[in-house]
Amino acid sequence: MIVLSWIHTLSFGFFGFLMTQIDHGSRGGLMSGAASCFGTIAIVRRIFGARVILDRQVTVINPVFTYRIPYSSIKEVVVNGGGSLVICGIDGGLTYVSAFNGSLIDKFVGSSLKAAGSIDERRHEERRRAGKSESSSRPSRSVSRAWVADAFLAAAIFCAVCAGIIGI
Repeated sequence: MIVLSWIHTLSFGFFGFLMTQIDHGSRGGLMSGAASCFGTIAIVRRIFGARVILDRQVTVINPVFTYRIPYSSIKEVVVNGGGSLVICGIDGGLTYVSAFNGSLIDKFVGSSLKAAGSIDERRHEERRRAGKSESSSRPSRSVSRAWVADAFLAAAIFCAVCAGIIGI
């Protein structure tokens, strides 16, 4: 997934940069093309950056938000009818994992089920390790960091503003 993300970034970045350098007398059209290329990179980088990290807690990095869920706060991990991975909290909260949203390939490979099994296995290990002293930390949510995506979003906004000033 990382290789695919970088291939996409480099190819759209090259075409976006190329559009800013070509001057055929068009009034801002090329800048709006660059803005759309850079905007596409920003969106795709955020989507391809979705992942799950199993450490002292489950960290779910979705395109916009990052969730940190202590193992003691997880009631169960399920795969819904559409093949999407969902972490159910003991407080009734649901966290959808966009890295494991059901797809046609997942129907054959079963990556969502494997991920659910890995999280459940790690949850049971951490609870056994912690013993009776369950952690009192609570799940948290923050904005996901994606520096490359944010830089290309800023470039897209800049190009869109320039296209608007020049005239499309």
